[in-house]
Amino acid sequence: MDVTQRCHWRWLHQGIGLAMRLASSGGGHRAWYVIHPLRVAATPNVQSDSRMARTPIYHVQRLEGQRLNLQQIMQLADSDVHCVEEFFACGDDHLGDRLEQRGLSISTFFPLSTAAPARDGQGAVNGLRPASL
Repeated sequence: MDVTQRCHWRWLHQGIGLAMRLASSGGGHRAWYVIHPLRVAATPNVQSDSRMARTPIYHVQRLEGQRLNLQQIMQLADSDVHCVEEFFACGDDHLGDRLEQRGLSISTFFPLSTAAPARDGQGAVNGLRPASL
């Protein structure tokens, strides 16, 4: 595993969602894969010592919508955005396998926090928010 992949897995383990833009099937639309960590990996303790309790769970969606940025697409009504594909993955290996089946790699995704423009107190866009490690 290279440094980029370790960084991406770390983001997911910290609860930071990831996204990747891809070619859309329809003209005038944009398509995105979005990974939402539903449960981040827990540290072992007395109450949750089972392996399942420590396994991260991921929700993955392929969304298609108007030719807008990801943040705008995620805020549109369901009638304006189509969830083309959706699946859940239990653990890093399962997510990696499911992405690989689609010809994707975790290292091609970016943090969702960089998809939303940062705004100052007056609502002006200051640029993209950096993702924390």
